[in-house]
This record gives sequence, C-alpha cells and structure tokens, in this order.
Amino acid sequence: MYSYKIRFEKGNIQISGKWTSLKALKKSCLLVIEAFYKDCVVDEIIVFKHRKIHSFRNGDFNIDKTKNSDFAENCKRINDLQEYHKGRAVAENDVNSPYFDVDQAIASFDFDPPDSNFQRGYLRGLIKSGYATIFSKWDGVLV
Repeated sequence: MYSYKIRFEKGNIQISGKWTSLKALKKSCLLVIEAFYKDCVVDEIIVFKHRKIHSFRNGDFNIDKTKNSDFAENCKRINDLQEYHKGRAVAENDVNSPYFDVDQAIASFDFDPPDSNFQRGYLRGLIKSGYATIFSKWDGVLV
C-alpha cells in the first residue's frame, strides 16, 4: 500500500489515503494538486510504502534527485521525517530574527557536519529560506 504527503512552500501538508500502485497514487496526487492547490507551490512530495519512505518527488511527481537515496534510507521511520521537518520549521523561525546571520549558520556546518535528521532539516531550512547567499556541501548528504 502506498500513501503520500505533500509539503507546500507555505508549510501546509496534505496527507493522502492508500493506493495499491504508484500509478494510481500519482494520478490521485496530481489531481488533488490541480483541483485544490493550483495556486500553491509544491516543495516536495513524500511517497510512503506502508510506513516507510519510498521516495521523494517534486511537484511533477518525478523523483527528486536533490535528495539522494541514502537520505531516504536513513529516514525510514516517520519519526525521523518529523524530526527533519521540525528542524526545517525551527530554521524558518530563526532566519526571521533581526540579528540572525544565515550565511554564518550555514558555514558552521562545514566544520561540524549535520549528524541528525533535525540538523539536516535545519540546514535545508536555512538554505531554502531565501536569505542565504552561500551553499553548503552537506546539504542532502548523510555523514
């Protein structure tokens, strides 16, 4: 059985039911996006097989190549995924602080690579915030 979660740039999440094939899931997912979330930008679609992560997809339901398979293997459990998204949420709140230096926070990961799902999510949230002018070699990479 397959299911999915859609994460939009604004942070709202649409959770689906269960399908027996990826083809049926893709059709349903794209219909939901087109019918109800036409004006929203899809950040990622997470496809689950039973309770484990099967793959990460983009808004067109193609496999997201920016996330390597090692990350998907490490995030098998839903709790790990929740920790990852908690890290992204904390980063999104931190970048809105008036004295927070996003580039310095990203650069700090070069000396101490992210070693938990929360830290990986935090780094990804910093980079995707729109305020960053640099990139980290550790984004999407497991250590």
